[in-house]
Amino acid sequence: MYYRLLSFPLCFCVVVLLVYWRGIRGSRSSQHSH
Repeated sequence: MYYRLLSFPLCFCVVVLLVYWRGIRGSRSSQHSH
């Protein structure tokens, strides 16, 4: 039951973290290095 409730916030958290991480990497490193 809890998994269902946590599924929504978990997805949101993951998306926010990904966007935040990408923003930091792009801001800190201008070059496109993988």
